[in-house]
Amino acid sequence: MTLLICLPAVSTFLPSDSVFCVSLDPKDSSLAVTGGEDDKACVWRISDGETLFECAGHKDSVTCTAFSHDSTMVATGDMSGLIKVWKVEDAQEIWS
Repeated sequence: MTLLICLPAVSTFLPSDSVFCVSLDPKDSSLAVTGGEDDKACVWRISDGETLFECAGHKDSVTCTAFSHDSTMVATGDMSGLIKVWKVEDAQEIWS
């Protein structure tokens, strides 16, 4: 199965480094989380490409991202094995 994600051509959306993973929120597909070579993940609003928050503090490239079943949390993981969980509503790291 191939999933095509069409995002607006907004310069603020474009990450500066390679993107290794992307996930859509399962609730209404209005948000995306990307992870990449710059050692962070970003949560984006798909409708306008605005970065809602950055998931910083990783030690290496972020290679996996996922939303919780109700889209209230995001999990991010990097190549060093570090996993972090973020609360989407207030952009707070709640577990590492």
